[in-house]
Amino acid sequence: MKLLPLKSLLRRQAAARGFPDPIALLERIGRFSEPSEVAFPVELLRAGAVMHARGFLNSSILQYNLDWKWPYWINRQFDPSDASFIPRAFSLTHINLTHRNWVAVGLPDIATYPVVDPAGLLTPYTDSWSLELWVCDLKGQWHAPDSAQQIEQRLELENGLAVVTTLVFQDFTLRLCADATHPDTGPVCRLRGSLDTGQCQAMAIAVRPANPEGISFVHSISRLREQSGLEVDGIALRFDSAPDACHFSDYRQGDVFHQLDSQLPDSQGRSCPHGMATAVALFRYAADAPQTLGCQLPLTGVGQHAAPAAEVNWSEVLPDTCRIQVPDPQFQYLTDAAMHSLILLSPGDVYPGSFTYKRFWFRDAAYMVSALLAVGLTKRAKRVLDNFPHRQLRSGYFRSQEGEWDSNGQVLWIFGQYFGATGELPDKQLLRGLIKAGEWISGKRKGGKGHAHPGLLPPGFSAEHLGPNDYYYWDDFWSVAGLRALAQLCGDCGNQQQEARFSAEADDLQTCIDQSLARAAARLGRAAMPAAPQRRLDAAVVGSLVASYPLRLYAPDDEKLQDSMTYLQENCLLKGAFFQEMIHSGINAYLTLHMAQTALRAGDEQFFPLINSIAHMATGAGQWPEAIHPGTGGGCMGDGQHGWAAAEWLLMMRNLFIREEHHAVILASGIPAQWLEPGTVLHCENSPVSGGLVSLEIRPAATTVELRWTSTWHGSRRPLLIALPGLPEYSPPEASGSITLKRN
Repeated sequence: MKLLPLKSLLRRQAAARGFPDPIALLERIGRFSEPSEVAFPVELLRAGAVMHARGFLNSSILQYNLDWKWPYWINRQFDPSDASFIPRAFSLTHINLTHRNWVAVGLPDIATYPVVDPAGLLTPYTDSWSLELWVCDLKGQWHAPDSAQQIEQRLELENGLAVVTTLVFQDFTLRLCADATHPDTGPVCRLRGSLDTGQCQAMAIAVRPANPEGISFVHSISRLREQSGLEVDGIALRFDSAPDACHFSDYRQGDVFHQLDSQLPDSQGRSCPHGMATAVALFRYAADAPQTLGCQLPLTGVGQHAAPAAEVNWSEVLPDTCRIQVPDPQFQYLTDAAMHSLILLSPGDVYPGSFTYKRFWFRDAAYMVSALLAVGLTKRAKRVLDNFPHRQLRSGYFRSQEGEWDSNGQVLWIFGQYFGATGELPDKQLLRGLIKAGEWISGKRKGGKGHAHPGLLPPGFSAEHLGPNDYYYWDDFWSVAGLRALAQLCGDCGNQQQEARFSAEADDLQTCIDQSLARAAARLGRAAMPAAPQRRLDAAVVGSLVASYPLRLYAPDDEKLQDSMTYLQENCLLKGAFFQEMIHSGINAYLTLHMAQTALRAGDEQFFPLINSIAHMATGAGQWPEAIHPGTGGGCMGDGQHGWAAAEWLLMMRNLFIREEHHAVILASGIPAQWLEPGTVLHCENSPVSGGLVSLEIRPAATTVELRWTSTWHGSRRPLLIALPGLPEYSPPEASGSITLKRN
């Protein structure tokens, strides 16, 4: 009732100005979803508004200034001869929809992520301006990355984390290296450039008012007093040597790139009321002199602060990780890259991305903390989990986004994973909070008047990529798993009454799910699980696979799981990977790996082709965006460095060697035959599982395969089962040992 005057006012104002009735429009859209107490998570509305505000800026500036030097995605997406071209026409906003690809550098415990785009553009701070290197050849012609004939990008991981971009031009090759380091004066981000020949006479470090999302304003650039750097909107950019000259420009004068050929006098700075200031620092070289240059700037910018443990370097974190070694060079590179991404994106909280998604979701956190546990980073996982209680409301709800009902189950489940792997127990205060979370699930699923699906959780936005508000089984499956984990924790803490209570609650919810799925199967004429009780089968079926991986609520050969996989394989694969037609509208790496994990559990040999497809869709820097454009191969949705995808890759690689079922820890069940070349050595060392720590080494020979395993347990020893494909299964009676199996 309180909103009626506002609705009436909006309607009158819209009608007076010839706009559609906004209230009627929203009401009509609402009819396509189930009524929910939260129509749309305000956090996502806010993020969408920010993105489209940027998109509106882009549309107001970019298309009228295409003579400027812009980031990689703009050069591709605005080029009518490029496959990435998108007509602008009536689009009010111009957003990066074809090459959302970047990779961050940084240090393990500093939540600042300088990102590098596919052509080497360095954006030192979240959503900031950027730096680029230009080269002048012996003919006096300047070259920016957009004129490179070939671009390659790789990570160098031997001495930390560096992004190396190689740009091949007609007469020379430019090598760019971006990294972060921690000298005594404080953490810094560095950009260095070098040329392979003496075919150039100058290089320039350019300050650019743009980044991988589009326009990013620069208002003021000036020389530092000591003349060996620039001050860019209050941040000191320092050069390794003094430049021979500096030139500045503003929006009215145009991009400074076009002034490099003119004989401009050296100047001290420029301010731009439009926020489009540009600058270059010029460095001239003799033909026989080393042609290198570099610059650095503080890793934490104005108003940003390092985490308390900011002294931690890569060499101090990596030795704690589980060591995974495979013979395929691409798989090994992606595994090492994913390990660095996971560590980088977990400085205290966990972030599912280094740029667009540098914020918190419980959903992504559950998978990313699971990966931290699987690779042995239990202390790091605990540090993340210690932040969870601060996000719990008095009602018991663990909220990261309002209106998404999967979070409580995810929190309870991941705490169960942690305590199972470490043998620790929650303290009384934490256990009270977890019990409160279980009670919230119980209350939430009771349903109100006219509840259409008794016993299930109410309609919500759920996993965000499944569709509009509905009674999603995803939420229910997570709640069952969370309640079971809570019951186990209560029992371990000696509270048998609460253990029985939450175990019964989980059983009741599982019964309600099974009854609902039975009705859906009768309606659809097959066992495949739709995303929600009244939904038809569509790409959102992939969400229901959570009942197999990672929750293991159904047996691997359950008919519902098998038919769901059949549906997805027949209808939703593109280029050998899962294409999410809803919202993402792209190929999704982590959901493809969910399919692979489900197939691995079921003994379906199709698991490996799914993994292989995703391996070949990674960027040269070993990353996956949230969704991959099927035409350009670039990112089309979300963050260009997706933390959840990196976590899933690590979990997939670990599970090829060591995975868990209720009855045993399964060893070697995902090792493909092509990896068993004589003389190779494969291993997964010191991977935590529920109850202890397991290692596996595999040594193939011409006619045999030797397997060596070790396991230590903080409670009762769990059964092990060696299940190398194509060879007889073997249940070792001892915790550690070896066996040599004869190859077929």
